[in-house]
Amino acid sequence: GCRVNRAEKPKEGRANDPFDICLIGLTAQAAAAIGPGVEFVTDEQIEYDDPRQDGAYYFFIGFPQKNLRLDLRKNIVRCESLSYGSILYQGQRGVWRVPDGGDYIDLDFDPTKTVDDTGRRVRTPHPKGISGCAIWKLYRPGIKSEDWSVNGIRLVAIEHRWHSQLHVLRGTLYCYVNQLVKNNY
Repeated sequence: GCRVNRAEKPKEGRANDPFDICLIGLTAQAAAAIGPGVEFVTDEQIEYDDPRQDGAYYFFIGFPQKNLRLDLRKNIVRCESLSYGSILYQGQRGVWRVPDGGDYIDLDFDPTKTVDDTGRRVRTPHPKGISGCAIWKLYRPGIKSEDWSVNGIRLVAIEHRWHSQLHVLRGTLYCYVNQLVKNNY
């Protein structure tokens, strides 16, 4: 029940691939078979305008390979998720070249400066494996806490790259992903 368009891996590899996106179109039957209680993102939950705003707060949940546990005897795979909130990366530790078209968002991901919900410093796992997770804008700059609502949370990008020296996560903006959908489906 899925439509898949294939692209060959570039001869030079994916190191300079600015977007690194894969789409799988689900038929209504395939989507229904995923199970009850599963919700899909609606058009109203997607940020089509430029979501890169100083003072906004972004969030993602990914599944790093380091947190993966396999039990081959029982055919069980477990992975502790990585929930992470961040702000835009402003170039404090160096500049990461901007892909042509600028359809990206860079988030600060410095594992040495991470704190948990209680304010205690923690070290985050290596982010390898989180590619493809959704990046959400939890709130826009200047919003008062009494005016905030979960209805204001928007999908803004899909994470796909990590710069290990600069400690930056890069995501492809959803407006680019939407263009792929429009052009192929």
